[in-house]
Amino acid sequence: MKKNILRIFLVMSVAIILLPFAANSQEKEEDMKRPEDVGDSNFDQFKNSSFDIYFDLIKYRKNLDKVKENIDSYQKDKSNISFSSVKEDKTSIEKIIKSLKDLKNEIPDLKGEGENLIKKAKDLQPKTKSLKAVGNTNKSVKALDKSQDLLESEIVRAEDQLKTLTELLKDEK
Repeated sequence: MKKNILRIFLVMSVAIILLPFAANSQEKEEDMKRPEDVGDSNFDQFKNSSFDIYFDLIKYRKNLDKVKENIDSYQKDKSNISFSSVKEDKTSIEKIIKSLKDLKNEIPDLKGEGENLIKKAKDLQPKTKSLKAVGNTNKSVKALDKSQDLLESEIVRAEDQLKTLTELLKDEK
C-alpha cells in the first residue's frame, strides 16, 4: 500500500514539474500556425505578410542546413570536391543572404503597421470580429518577433557558409 502511494506521489510530482514545459512548448507551436482570416483585407494582408516572413525564414534555415551538410562533405574529402556543386551552393547562399536581409528590412515597417492595426481592431464591428482581429494581429506580431530573433543569427550563419565556400573555390584547379 505504501509503495503504491509513493509511486502515485512520484508520478504526480514528475507530471507537475514537466507540465509547464510541455504546455509552453505546445503554446509556441500553436502561435506559429497561420490563423484563419478575419475577413478584413487590412488585417488579413498583415497576418499573411507576417507569417510569410516567418515561413520563408524557416525555408531558408532548411536550405542553410542542406548547404552545411554539403560543406561538411566537401571538407571531409577535399580531394573529391565537385566544384560545380560548390559554385551552385555559393550562388544559393548569396541569394539566401539577399533574401534574409530583405526580410530583415521588412519587419520594422510591418511591426509599425501591426501597432496601428491593434488600435483599429478595437473599433471593428461586430465585436467577435474585433476580438479575432486583435488575436490574429498579436499572433502575427509574435511571428515577426520570432523572425527578427532568428534572422540575425541566420544571416551570420549564411555569411560564414559563403566564406567557407569561397575558400573552397580557391582550391579549384
